[in-house]
Amino acid sequence: MPTTILRKSRPVQHIKKAVSRVSERIDPNEDFSDVIGDDMNRFALENARPDRHYVWAHKSAEDISKFQAHVLNYKLEMYEGDDAKDALRPKGMLGLLQKGDHISVADHVLMSCDLAKWEKRQRYEATQTMQANKSQSRKLQEDLVMEA
Repeated sequence: MPTTILRKSRPVQHIKKAVSRVSERIDPNEDFSDVIGDDMNRFALENARPDRHYVWAHKSAEDISKFQAHVLNYKLEMYEGDDAKDALRPKGMLGLLQKGDHISVADHVLMSCDLAKWEKRQRYEATQTMQANKSQSRKLQEDLVMEA
């Protein structure tokens, strides 16, 4: 019958502490927010109203109706024309939209709702989520105590 020889292990002190290295973040010094054709800038808006919350909905009946039937009742945004001062438009779309058209970019239409109501709804949903998480946590703890 073969015998296993156990080797004496060294104490834990010989293991060096791992040093984590995080590479430095490099942010560009130049502002590229006005670059037309940039994918990150494709849905940026010019002259957005500060009292409105904007969302880009896909140009499908299901997606648009989901926002229209939402509690906040989103509305489709219409283009006021190139001549209108401070008209809401996607960046770089001057001359590409006609007056009265729905504002759209890449198979998406622009919809908006009241910003104050949207923020209140976000706070409500966060509170509901927090309460549900607490309730679930309590239930799990009670189940664990019952099992023990």
